[in-house]
Formats: sequence, structure tokens, C-alpha cells
Amino acid sequence: MPKPIQLYYDFLSPPSRALWIALKWGRTPFADCPIALRKFEQLTDEYKNINRFQKVTAIVDGNFHLAETVAIVRYLSDKGQFSNQLYPRSVEERARVDEYLEWQHLNIRLA
Repeated sequence: MPKPIQLYYDFLSPPSRALWIALKWGRTPFADCPIALRKFEQLTDEYKNINRFQKVTAIVDGNFHLAETVAIVRYLSDKGQFSNQLYPRSVEERARVDEYLEWQHLNIRLA
């Protein structure tokens, strides 16, 4: 049995929360690896080996490391980890989801 995906996240991060919820909703087996942003755990050398950008969210899938929530969603979808309801297989429907994913990171969380 393959090792579950390791998810590095902090619930203070909206993208981290969203991916954590998507993984739970999709029943994707994953290992919780919380990173405390308030304690600057993302800036450790250990975490830099996981995510060169030293931000959350990140995953480790075997020997493959990937950062950025939208990239992770696309990667996991391509591996069949999400249902069609969460990330559609239809090119047109997926394009609409991608359109929103590209838009939201600059428009929803403005401070």
C-alpha cells in the first residue's frame, strides 16, 4: 500500500483550509503535517526541504514535493484523487473551475 500524501498546512491560511477540506471531502488518505505560521515554522531549514518557497500549502507524495494550492489541486485531480463534482473531467467545466481558481487568489483575500 502506498504511503499517504503528506499535507503541510496551517488553518490560518484560507488556501490551506480549502485544500484540507477538499481532501477530507474527497476521502483522500493523507497525513496531517501542520505548520504553525505564527511560530514561523515555515522558515525552518527542514521545511525549506519540503517547500522551497517556505509557504503553506505543500504536499509530499512519495519523493515528489509540490507547493501552491492550485497546482496541488490540479496534480491530485490528474491522479484521480478528486471526484468529478470537485474538479470536473469535462474540458469546459474544468476551464470554469480553473478560471475561478486563477481569479480568486488575487480578488477574494485582499487586505
